[in-house]
Amino acid sequence: MHTIYVDSANTQFTAIDGVLYKIDSNRNPISLITYPTMKTDTTLIIPNTVTTIGDEAFLSCGKLETVVIPSSVQTIGMGAFNTCTKLTSVTIEVSDLSKLFICPYMIVKSSPIISLVIYIKTKS
Repeated sequence: MHTIYVDSANTQFTAIDGVLYKIDSNRNPISLITYPTMKTDTTLIIPNTVTTIGDEAFLSCGKLETVVIPSSVQTIGMGAFNTCTKLTSVTIEVSDLSKLFICPYMIVKSSPIISLVIYIKTKS
């Protein structure tokens, strides 16, 4: 699958740039559900309203190399980056490290992540 489409009348889900998200009552994406396995983009910057990355959300994404996760994300699910064969960089921005839960099995196998950076944002 290269892209995901969701009917604009759907009140539970939306697709942004072909990526499936669960939405809140204001139509803001709050949970990244699925990144299409055949999507050709190499970088994804997750919207700053997302609080959860679901289990196996990026399962077998063959072209993705870089993911930037905003400080709004509090949970990264099990196997989120499982078998992402080109993924080499994940940057996680956090404002409060105690509020971030990363499943110990976020990366299960075959993901050649070279750089996992947790960037702690300080208040100005």
